[in-house]
Amino acid sequence: MLLDERTAIKEGRDDAHTAKKRARGEQFTAILLDLIISMQPEEHQRTSVSLSVDQTSVRAGSQRRPWPRDKKTGEELRRWNKETGEEIARPVLELEAGLYPKAKGAAVKDPSGVDKFVVSEWEMAFVANIIVDTREDPTVDHTDEPPLLIRAASLGTPNKRVGEATLDLLDSMQRRGYDITRLTFDRGYNHAMSGGFHKGLLDRGIPNVQDYREEQKGITNGVGGTKFVEGDYYCPVTAPKHLDATVRYDGAKGDISENAWRADLSERWKFALHLKDVKPNGKVRLSCPALGPSATVVCPVRKSHPKAFRGKTEPGQVLDVNVPKRWQNTAVCCQDSVTIDPNEFLEETQMLRYGSDEWLAVYRTDRNTIESVNDKLKADFDIDVSSDRRMRGLAANQYVFAFKVAALNYKRIADYARDQLRKADRAERRAIITPIRPDVKVTVPNSNNISTTPVREPKKAKPTEKKLRSRDRNGWSNYRRNAKKVPTVGTPPKP
Repeated sequence: MLLDERTAIKEGRDDAHTAKKRARGEQFTAILLDLIISMQPEEHQRTSVSLSVDQTSVRAGSQRRPWPRDKKTGEELRRWNKETGEEIARPVLELEAGLYPKAKGAAVKDPSGVDKFVVSEWEMAFVANIIVDTREDPTVDHTDEPPLLIRAASLGTPNKRVGEATLDLLDSMQRRGYDITRLTFDRGYNHAMSGGFHKGLLDRGIPNVQDYREEQKGITNGVGGTKFVEGDYYCPVTAPKHLDATVRYDGAKGDISENAWRADLSERWKFALHLKDVKPNGKVRLSCPALGPSATVVCPVRKSHPKAFRGKTEPGQVLDVNVPKRWQNTAVCCQDSVTIDPNEFLEETQMLRYGSDEWLAVYRTDRNTIESVNDKLKADFDIDVSSDRRMRGLAANQYVFAFKVAALNYKRIADYARDQLRKADRAERRAIITPIRPDVKVTVPNSNNISTTPVREPKKAKPTEKKLRSRDRNGWSNYRRNAKKVPTVGTPPKP
């Protein structure tokens, strides 16, 4: 289709009809995945799952790209032949595909956001939204457990509906009876739906584990004099170097080491506000960390509880230079508690404390799991091969992609079952003692571990005479100790 043709098609589309077709495609994929997952034994079926989500590019069947778009209007910029004045034709076969960077982990996913567009660094592609189940506790040995499977998947256009597509898949899973205990994702989802992605997770009761962008690290907000840093509210007397520990570790690139960063975090967590209670309207009240028997900080403006710090670790120490000059006017310093709306600063809120051992184990393991599945899926299956796909368009590619994802799940289930059969067979063979010689009977233990069958000693073999190699018998070899060198000449000597 040329530019006028594809423009007319896009302008004539009905958004409601497109959404209906998209939902039908996702429903077909869900039914197919459930069919494959149900092939597992009943003891391997799971409805309570922790998940990891990611987007990966899927190369389109045609690499004919549209004209560059105007950054303001989004319309393609036409081109004409300078000599003849004719408009240059620009046929495109995959209307729903878009430009996506070839380099894995590229910071900029949209070609309109780069300063200089290099054609060789981009390709026409669809994006696959994939949700994989993960291990609930990644620190436990899972060597012999069932495989991790793709639980939901869809195909879309790059840089469009990033958060919406994920929420649609999560809705599909909850309708199918899944209890989602957590969702792990990378920094690409932090600003999805203009920040509404996290609100969507909260409304669905799904806690998240995430990493932060550079602008989300360090002090970003605060309420009542508190400092909001990477998901937690902190006392205003917290040392600045502890509040900015992540900024110094990531932003400065070597300003402090990982060990120093972790040490600063451990000291900073002592100054985190404590949860006092939750109001009926959902708002929470947080109290100063120097109050009560569970205090973790010793502060000169707060009187310590008599039972505080008994048999506990070293409390956090407040330096006079960090105490606010007008602490009497600071709510968190003079009140019993401050009220926080949990809907505020959702983009930085998560279920695990950022930088903790638990967070590192969960985030790294979940991210490695989804990246491994992405690599496996793209290595084994290609939807851009013409022999595998006779149709074009997003709906056709979604249909083919659904079978590819289901095939990967089936392969993982079959490989696991095959491995279990092999292990059982090896264990059975180890239990059976096979004699080296057929005429030798081996003792077979009975139920009381008492030998009842005599064992006949094997006959001793006659000693064999050691034979020398011919080069050693004839003295043709000098490969021996203290060998006498024999001088040689190039012509026969005269008699």
